[in-house]
Amino acid sequence: MGVREITQGLGILRSSNPKPWLWSRVIGDAVDLGLLARAGAQQGANPVRLATAATAVLGTTAADLFDSVQLRDTREAIPTRMPMRVVGATTIRRSAEELYGYWSSFENLPDVMTHLHEVEVLGDGRSRWTTRAPFGTSVSWEAEVTEDVPGEVLAWQSVPSSGIENSGEVRFVPAPGQRGTELHVVLRYEAPMGPVGASLLKLLGDDPVQQVKDDLRRFKQVMETGQVVRSDGAPSGTDAHLQPKQRPAQPQAASSGATSTEPRRERSTR
Repeated sequence: MGVREITQGLGILRSSNPKPWLWSRVIGDAVDLGLLARAGAQQGANPVRLATAATAVLGTTAADLFDSVQLRDTREAIPTRMPMRVVGATTIRRSAEELYGYWSSFENLPDVMTHLHEVEVLGDGRSRWTTRAPFGTSVSWEAEVTEDVPGEVLAWQSVPSSGIENSGEVRFVPAPGQRGTELHVVLRYEAPMGPVGASLLKLLGDDPVQQVKDDLRRFKQVMETGQVVRSDGAPSGTDAHLQPKQRPAQPQAASSGATSTEPRRERSTR
């Protein structure tokens, strides 16, 4: 029943004509009522629980039936893709030329963007991007540079034949008080399955907003210190996919096999 409800919900959200999916819910509700009636005929059935469940299903049936009847049989498209726009910014104590030099070499980006597997420069302003996808898969597309002003702006977008529509731009703006350079990033893409796909990415730890924050933090650290600084508790940042398993609540020495029979002494607070 759960699989049926999830399938019907996705069908309603993704289909350009959701009416058949709504009617399938009405049929499913009728099946549920039939099962409840059969359960009520069995010996030892709980009449209160059955009545409560039947009332809930009847309410759902009425709502599904109303939606199915009221929905006009049109082919108005319900968007299965939803344009997304993600922005981020940070201030880095480096010149715009230095930041541009690193970023314009796209093959450097996987070092600071953990969701990127590889960026292959193809020449003539084109490059092939391979990124991580849910469930251990990966996707690739080709992109081309659309604007390139050294030390000021770098923009790119996917080529039409790539099948994955996305674009991005990064601007390098002098920070006030000669404090380095402000880096402004804007990414645009179309989330598969529209709002459902965007929500699913967040549940799987692939929230684009959080990814941009993590990427800019790592880029800032690399440019200012030459390396990515990680804590023992979260060596891979806040990326849910790369979070380490928590250790048992005991000292590291004990967890590595070292034992001690000496009782612990509580430090006095007086």
